[in-house]
Amino acid sequence: MTSSGIKVSDDSLTQYEELKAKGLVKYIIYKIDSTESEVLPEEGPKKDPTMSNKEAWKDLLSHLGRATSIGRDGKSCAGPRYVAFDFEYQAEDNGGRRQKIALISYCPDGASVRWKTLHSSSLQIISAALKPPIVIQVNGMEDLEYERVLLKVDNKAKVEMKEG
Repeated sequence: MTSSGIKVSDDSLTQYEELKAKGLVKYIIYKIDSTESEVLPEEGPKKDPTMSNKEAWKDLLSHLGRATSIGRDGKSCAGPRYVAFDFEYQAEDNGGRRQKIALISYCPDGASVRWKTLHSSSLQIISAALKPPIVIQVNGMEDLEYERVLLKVDNKAKVEMKEG
């Protein structure tokens, strides 16, 4: 895949280190800026040590559903985003508590072809900069059901799948 020439901002790296180190941050949302030259934190770090993973996930989905991007041409479309999310969960095998950070590449179907191309070609750059343990790619809100994403993070995670 060809590199997009986009850089990851120092602020993006600093916030990711905070997510890894302190355990108080639930997630960080990153976006490519409107000049299409840099990945910046858009929202985050989301700090609320009392917020459960599912509450943080619901908050995240609300934001992603409203996300838009405006390109150099001034046109707006559904906005692709990268999300660093700190999952905390019970493991089925030994019942122990686990924690793993995933980088989620969210590129909705409603994004323009230009943004989809730019987003996908920049995924390798942000992954190399942040070095997350796992990278997950999704194309729409329907792919972001918490339990399904958690199983991608760790197939031994103890989840309660919804019926129906």
